[in-house]
Amino acid sequence: MDLGYGGVPTTTVELLRRLRRSVRADIEVVGVEIDPERVAAAQPFAQPGLSFVRGGFEVPLPGRRPVVIRAFNVLRQYDESEVAAIWTMLRDRLTPDGLLVEGTCDELGRLATWVTLAGHPESGGFGMSADGSIAASTAVSNAVSAPVSAAVSAAVSAAVSAEPVSLTLAADLARLERPGRFAERLPKALIHRNVPGEAVHEVLAQLDRAWSVTAGQAVFGPRQHWRAALFEARAAGLAVLDDPRRWRFGEATLAWTAVTPGGSGPLLHSTGGEWLPSTIHNDRRPPLATSGRTQPHTRGDS
Repeated sequence: MDLGYGGVPTTTVELLRRLRRSVRADIEVVGVEIDPERVAAAQPFAQPGLSFVRGGFEVPLPGRRPVVIRAFNVLRQYDESEVAAIWTMLRDRLTPDGLLVEGTCDELGRLATWVTLAGHPESGGFGMSADGSIAASTAVSNAVSAPVSAAVSAAVSAAVSAEPVSLTLAADLARLERPGRFAERLPKALIHRNVPGEAVHEVLAQLDRAWSVTAGQAVFGPRQHWRAALFEARAAGLAVLDDPRRWRFGEATLAWTAVTPGGSGPLLHSTGGEWLPSTIHNDRRPPLATSGRTQPHTRGDS
């Protein structure tokens, strides 16, 4: 479900196209808007597997539940104090193992951030197996991006709470001046928290420091610079959940514990005193290129 797709359903049409190409051909996407004129204007784009309906946070799908709800640039018009209740309302509408992806992006989608929340277990959210463990469905894991799946696996203890699992930063790296620019597009739950003393402020400052330290990598292209900066930040203790396979797309997914509002919060991510498995926290850090060495130039970096 694409909740609040706006005046033109470009994101909804694109979501269907990409999911059918990369996940499964019979996937269905529903665009939801509160404005009846926008719903009417979107009807020419409707096709088998793609529909547009009027509605809001109640998720107007009688007798059905979405696997994933994506809500971008929706909560920015609400007060921060209302966010938790809206998250809960949307999580209650999800299928077992469902995910809520809520965030903000700029007008062209070149700078974006989003939080990921797991479904509510008491209303058909994360399914529980016979032994009480969380059972994430393969379909849902495959229906979302790699960093979201990694975050769900790594921060499984957050799945039964109202707290997000992760925060993802994404940018068109060719246009990213520095990571601190993400501050202007933080989700509603964090955008007013970018002040000294708050965890998200320190995280963005840490990413800016890593960006400066690795500035020499910019000669090899923005992807190499971003990659090096994330290795630097991770080595300094930032809880980066994903790996270079996603970084090359201009993404980075952080544990929610690193940015939790209300304090400086932990940067190193742990669960019950145990550090994350090496499959998630891969600290094998390649040497940075120097003026006396060459490094392959990745196609599309410039």
